[in-house]
Amino acid sequence: MPFLNRLQRWADLRPDGTTVAVGGRGFSWAELRGAAHQLLPATPETCIMSEPNSPEFAALYCAGVAKGRQIAVLDPAWTQQAQEDVTRRLPFPSRATGTALEDGDPDEPFLIGFTAGTTSIPKAFRRTRRSWQASFDASIEFFGLRPDDKTLAPGPLSASLNLYTLSECLYAGTEFHTLPTLDVGDAHAVIAHDGITRLVLVPTMLRLLSERGLMASVDASAIRTIICAGSKLDARTLEAARRWAPNAAIFEYYGAAELSFVAGRRLDAKEPLDTAGTAIGQPFPGIEVQILDDRGEPQPDGCVGNISVKSPMICQGYLWGDDGKALRTLSGLSTVGDQGYLLDGILHILGRSSDDQHRRQERLPSRG
Repeated sequence: MPFLNRLQRWADLRPDGTTVAVGGRGFSWAELRGAAHQLLPATPETCIMSEPNSPEFAALYCAGVAKGRQIAVLDPAWTQQAQEDVTRRLPFPSRATGTALEDGDPDEPFLIGFTAGTTSIPKAFRRTRRSWQASFDASIEFFGLRPDDKTLAPGPLSASLNLYTLSECLYAGTEFHTLPTLDVGDAHAVIAHDGITRLVLVPTMLRLLSERGLMASVDASAIRTIICAGSKLDARTLEAARRWAPNAAIFEYYGAAELSFVAGRRLDAKEPLDTAGTAIGQPFPGIEVQILDDRGEPQPDGCVGNISVKSPMICQGYLWGDDGKALRTLSGLSTVGDQGYLLDGILHILGRSSDDQHRRQERLPSRG
């Protein structure tokens, strides 16, 4: 795992079905498998990508995680200097000899992810295949991903939210759409003409799509799921989304790049949301959440402390940038220093601890 063995399965079962579409171009399942397989002989053990959104991105990504390989996906919007600084720190990209398009050891790293740090160089962490398989199983269950869903994630694939969504769709065997560049009009065209049923995006993009979609009478009635990450939903965005996509269940959740999913909730159509509140929902399937003080002592209901989790989705650790604060272990549980409390089984988010102001809180994955 995480998804190449599944890709082989879907390519055998429905070779001509669309798997990835980017701005009117795409691959069928068989075409994606073929394109990725052709790239394997030239793909090193550590593959470094810095590519804009395209179908070819998906093929290179698949080749970059095959067997014993690992991949680092750099943001092409980074400066040349930033990309060079990161690349110098990555493991030397020796040539890989394996040419099988299949998953490697589940306990070995396959992805080098990045998160904000105290300097201009982002922290780098590693993820194992097993951690993302656990994340896929949890997110598919929690968000109710269906075999006939068509997902649109309109942001850059270098961002953890969108890279994870692509990977989740490859694992689940569902159709994935994105755009060459982030454009509201292009997103509306895809939604209207390609039968999109599921959106994965940040609240600012949801507001733009919703408000402009209402003005332009873009039909979003087929959308049945909206997944928001990056920041908490506000009342204006929620109200616009509810009017524009009246049949959609809206999900918001909390997580971190290093932890993956932690907690979230589903809001069915017309269900009210206290957008001024702090509640984020119940723990994801298979996740234990506790509130611990800095000594690792559990806090009672309603008392503030470090949001700490026991989870199979946690990253393997940092490749560089570990300052001992960003990801800590307290009494066997992991925390990134975000503060909150539990009340009647619901997690409430208050922000970051004063010692961790340098960290960027994510309502992921990230999904990372």
